Amino acid sequence: MKISGQNSIETAVDFFSASKVASFIITDGPNDIYAMSGGGFFEKTGLIKLPVSDKVKSDLKNNPELRGDTTGCGDNFSGGIIFSLASQLRKKKKGHLDLIEALSWGVASGGFACFIIGGTYVEKSQGEKLKRISILQKEFLKQLG
Repeated sequence: MKISGQNSIETAVDFFSASKVASFIITDGPNDIYAMSGGGFFEKTGLIKLPVSDKVKSDLKNNPELRGDTTGCGDNFSGGIIFSLASQLRKKKKGHLDLIEALSWGVASGGFACFIIGGTYVEKSQGEKLKRISILQKEFLKQLG
């Protein structure tokens, strides 16, 4: 909302929808995520409204001892988006990228940070974090149907 100068998620969505940005993603902590693409980098979409991860919410509710804090959730969300972009660019020869795929990695990565105190996960072995986030990402795609 600071970037848009608006005072609510709804008016920020309206602001970015009417602007000339190629695409946008708006997060709001544990609340819904809003995104849209005009078809430049990502495939063209209408307004997308996605929930956060049900698996993360239920794992934290059912296992309070696993709860970390929300430090780094936004950074990890962004990292998941960037990971997805790099992965999609490596696989695709031409065409637009998949915004839902990118968002699913963002949701999984941001949600994973909730299990860590301080937002930084130190792996015990190479690839451990990717393996754990991959599980959350697959569960999130199932949640979306």
